[in-house]
Amino acid sequence: PYLVGRVAAVNAVSDLWAKGVAPRFALAQVTVPDGQTAAAQEEMLYQVMAGARAGLDADGVTLVGGHTTTGPELVVGFAVWGFTRSADSLIRMGGLAAGDRLILTKALGTGVVLQADMRGLARGEWVQAVNASMLRSNAHAARAARAFRPSAATDVTGFGLAGHLGEMLRASKAAAVLDLDAIRALPGAVSLLSRGIRSTAHPENATARRAMWVEPEAAGRPTLDLLFDPQTSGGLLLGVAAERCDALLRALREAGDDATVIGRVTAPRPDGALIRVTAQA
Repeated sequence: PYLVGRVAAVNAVSDLWAKGVAPRFALAQVTVPDGQTAAAQEEMLYQVMAGARAGLDADGVTLVGGHTTTGPELVVGFAVWGFTRSADSLIRMGGLAAGDRLILTKALGTGVVLQADMRGLARGEWVQAVNASMLRSNAHAARAARAFRPSAATDVTGFGLAGHLGEMLRASKAAAVLDLDAIRALPGAVSLLSRGIRSTAHPENATARRAMWVEPEAAGRPTLDLLFDPQTSGGLLLGVAAERCDALLRALREAGDDATVIGRVTAPRPDGALIRVTAQA
């Protein structure tokens, strides 16, 4: 319960960091499972909120209240709000321009590894790496990126990289080229995908392939399925002008994020495909 609470808090504030907004306050909504003693429910709630406080406190967010109820399973959520200097300082999804570079600040694969863990198929070190990734706040990346004026940003979560990038491209009336070899995977993720293991949200996310053109060198690779893997507390996806890309990449890495350039933005394609996926032969 402690880990669930902390990850939920880190995940909730990520939406604001992605927009260039510093989160300040949060309200909690927690459902504890039915069928337990009052003492067990109280202990679970205590552990959840201890984890949540740890995650929120680390980002300077004050928990000001919340609501609890009972239900069939544990559910943890937060409403978070913060402040920005002006509307012009918000980082929006629709600001990508042809020539921009795309930077991803975290490796992919939380969905498939967590699914494997529920089925008893994940190694301990894989789960440990996933936990570390989920607990890593996007505050560090957001603060590092601010000085380099990202053209657009979002956090990669339940719709997977392809889904969230597609949202950005539609809003920007643009397309993109992704380098499959540049996209990092969490330990165990590619191995599990090659064995046919998928998160329950993966099939729906994979419908994003309809708007993709996959080069022959990339088709059939297990890493292609990483694009559709739903992320919990995933990294930031940033668009930045090419001339500021290297400096931003250095700043992100100095802040502790193993960020990589995964592609570039192009003008809309004549065939209407949003994303072209390439890889080395």
